[in-house]
Order: sequence, then C-alpha cells, then structure tokens
Amino acid sequence: DSLSLGSNARDLTIMDASQGCWGFEQHVRALPHIQFHASTRNFRVRRVFLGDLQQVHRTGGGLRISAGIKLKYLKEFDVTIDSQLLVLSAILKWCKQVTNNQVVPEGKRKRIAFHTTNSTFFNNLQLLLESFDYDLQDSVEVQHFEE
Repeated sequence: DSLSLGSNARDLTIMDASQGCWGFEQHVRALPHIQFHASTRNFRVRRVFLGDLQQVHRTGGGLRISAGIKLKYLKEFDVTIDSQLLVLSAILKWCKQVTNNQVVPEGKRKRIAFHTTNSTFFNNLQLLLESFDYDLQDSVEVQHFEE
C-alpha cells in the first residue's frame, strides 16, 4: 500500500523486497533459454523500490534511520521512487487550487473543508498538511468558517 498516507502501511519491508529481487534474478538466471544463449547470459535486472523514503526504521542497535538513507547504504536497488512524494505533490497542488483566493491573517493557516469517512486517513492528512500551513477541517465544520 505504498500510496497510503500514515505510518501503518502494509508494505513489504525493505529486506523482503530485496530478497524478492534477488530470488527473481536467481530464478531468471536458472531458466534454460538464459543459460544456453550467449546473448542473454549477461543480462542485468534493474531493481526498483517504490515506497515511502521518509519512513523511519530502527537498526539492530536501536538507532532510527529513514528508508531513503537505509537504501542508499544497502545499495540493494538501482532506482528508488518516493511514493509519498508523488501523493504529497498532488495533494499540495489540490490544496493550492482550493485555497487560491483565501485571504489569511498573519500567523493563521489556510482552511480546507474535507470529507471522508476514513478517520485514519483524515487524521494523517490533517497532520501532514499542518506542516504546509493548511488547516484541514471536517466538512461538517464548514459553517464555522464564516464565523
């Protein structure tokens, strides 16, 4: 669930993904047509990681490290794509559009009315947008914006 917001995504761990890539490469190398054709003997698998590069992991010694830094040191993947950045960019673009004409006093955040039935998603998005100076409010509270 690499496109979900929040800390409890149900993705594979980095090590699970790494082992999967290694297993896939070994399986392909063992295929008969790969072994017997000179043109395919030296193929290279490109390992791509799509996930939250800001996700925090703990090392064996208890230190906290981001997935992006961990991947950099492990050198297990050829390409890394930050899925959260893709989602966040789209959300921030939408926020800018819906608050384009809002006049906000100094020190206040731009308000956005948002409706969802998923409280986990709402809370994660609300917390995330606070750091970009947006105040995400439940759509039921819209009438209070005018007061």
